[in-house]
Amino acid sequence: PDQWLDVRVTYLPGVTGNVVASWGREGALFFSGNTGLPADPTPETNVPMGLREVVQVVGGDQHALALRRDGSVVAWGDNVNGQSAVPAGLPLVASIAAGGDVSGVVARDGSIRLWGVSSVSLNTPPQGLGAVRQLAIGRNHVLALQTDGRVIAWGSNSLGQTTIPEGLDSVVAVAAGTEFSLALKSDGSVVAWGYSLVRNLPAGLADVVAIAAAGVLNGGQFAVALKRDGTVVAWGVNNTGQTAVPAGLSRVVGIAAGAFHALAVTEEGRVVAWGQTTAGRTAIPPALPYCTAVAASASSSFALLGSPVTLLRGPQSHSIAEGGSVTLSAQAQGSGSLSYQWRRDGVPIAGATTSSLTLTNLTPGVAGDYDVRITDPRAAYTLTSSPATVAVATTTNPGRLINLSLLANLASPGDSFTLGTVMGGAGTGGTKPLLVRAVGPSLASFGVGDPLGDPVMELFADSTRINANDNWGGTDALSSVFAAVGAFPLVSAGSRDSALYEPTLLTGGKSVRVSGAGGTTGSVLAELYDATPGGTYTASTPRLINVSVLKDVGSGFTVGFVVGGATSRSVLIRAVGPGLAGVGVPAGYLLNPKLEFFAGSTASGENDDWGNDSALSSAAARVGAFALPVSSKDACLLATVPPGSYSVQVRSADTTRGLVLVEVYEVP
Repeated sequence: PDQWLDVRVTYLPGVTGNVVASWGREGALFFSGNTGLPADPTPETNVPMGLREVVQVVGGDQHALALRRDGSVVAWGDNVNGQSAVPAGLPLVASIAAGGDVSGVVARDGSIRLWGVSSVSLNTPPQGLGAVRQLAIGRNHVLALQTDGRVIAWGSNSLGQTTIPEGLDSVVAVAAGTEFSLALKSDGSVVAWGYSLVRNLPAGLADVVAIAAAGVLNGGQFAVALKRDGTVVAWGVNNTGQTAVPAGLSRVVGIAAGAFHALAVTEEGRVVAWGQTTAGRTAIPPALPYCTAVAASASSSFALLGSPVTLLRGPQSHSIAEGGSVTLSAQAQGSGSLSYQWRRDGVPIAGATTSSLTLTNLTPGVAGDYDVRITDPRAAYTLTSSPATVAVATTTNPGRLINLSLLANLASPGDSFTLGTVMGGAGTGGTKPLLVRAVGPSLASFGVGDPLGDPVMELFADSTRINANDNWGGTDALSSVFAAVGAFPLVSAGSRDSALYEPTLLTGGKSVRVSGAGGTTGSVLAELYDATPGGTYTASTPRLINVSVLKDVGSGFTVGFVVGGATSRSVLIRAVGPGLAGVGVPAGYLLNPKLEFFAGSTASGENDDWGNDSALSSAAARVGAFALPVSSKDACLLATVPPGSYSVQVRSADTTRGLVLVEVYEVP
């Protein structure tokens, strides 16, 4: 045809899930002016259709990445070096980065992955890189902020951008420009190295809470800093006004930098832009909905749009046995601190003004629909969660712990770990049947490499050894118990896996020590099962009221547990490191444990430092757990869960290692 009609319509009616808006790049040439076919490469302003539930967006030179709430990553724009081709099989992602023609992610386990141009080996991090908190990517260099507050750099060092200043530590954020690097320290100071006009910081720069720079192929030789008072400072090259912060700009909560322009978002969700005006990069669309964050590529701008308050996880409905407890919780994000008000059947509950609500000693009279109103005072905005129905049931089959498992590696001769349980509970009596297994050779059939060839178990009542097993012996009696509790069968009667069945254990504390016979090493699955026969459970049947693992954390490990029965059960989960000092472990404990809680593969909560939370202290007292120091870095989490399988991932929040006690308590 002789003419082409370019029609672009944006319709954002009351944005309900975080979405990305973009503008710039010469009006976004989606179609070739010569053929009318889709442009190649597609400009980064062409945000993929249906992209929603975004929690972070970043821009490279001419491409962009978005991180979705479920931990998945979407990329678009220029792909000449594969920078927009998200690798298959990425783990769950915690944060993303882009610069030049490179993309990168930090996984939730602290590992990283980079892809795109590889001419200066940017995609291969240095040996010995520890757990990473954040990545920043320049034109030809990469910065990795480790969880211990140290920065590692690699790639081009043309202007000293990868020469880390001596003694740099306590870093909380990094940014990478075209040929310079920035680090924000915990005291609000900024350290810069590389390109001289950025390395020379503005006089008196202090009390900074965020930094921004652009790792682009041309330009990008300036930096932006957000101060605690909501004002912005910019410095470096200013050939297009990119460091000329608009007069009176205040109440800023987010910043971004492109090649020759900068962006800010205010507490009110308003976007402000300055610098080079060509390509429409500073032409903010009229009537842009509430913005929560901004980002930029070389000559495009991005706004993350949505509600001022984002509900990441709302309260869930539960059926609870009469006399039990329930914890309802909400996880939300806003422009600053948030306030909470819980309601029952639409009526505010006095004093229920934190992110969680715990109800104990439940009776039918407290059943109802519970919701929480979450307010962002800065934005003068309130969001109300969907209601969660709490039902109170009379049942002889209440929710309870029925299984604990741990897949661990005994790396050195003499290594061992311990599983523990406490059996009993208020109103119970009699004995308890218990099955414990240490599975090594049979793991090979599940594809586990290097299984422990000969696991050994020792069963203790307090400090007294009451039984032990090396090889399970292949008896029909044990095979029947395996089937009754739902445990997978062992590979053969002659395998060197270990198993013990105790049909009439007295209540109280029991522990199982797992090691390798003769100092053997390898992977082993330790399991503990409530072997109460189906249909025989009553209110007086002893329960597993606590299950635990004591182990060196190494690079991290995962503990699994199962809740059985017909109703939901409240559980207190703890990863105790420093708190062990108060119970006879003077040294060698993990200094800063972190726990993440999963229902199946769905993240359901996490905690780093327990923070002397009153609800956690109260729950610990109710279950008889030893008290934790007020300011300790132990990790705790309180949750109510329906019957099902759950896991707790435990690792160091920094690069240290040591002994950690992981505990799961039923909470009455």
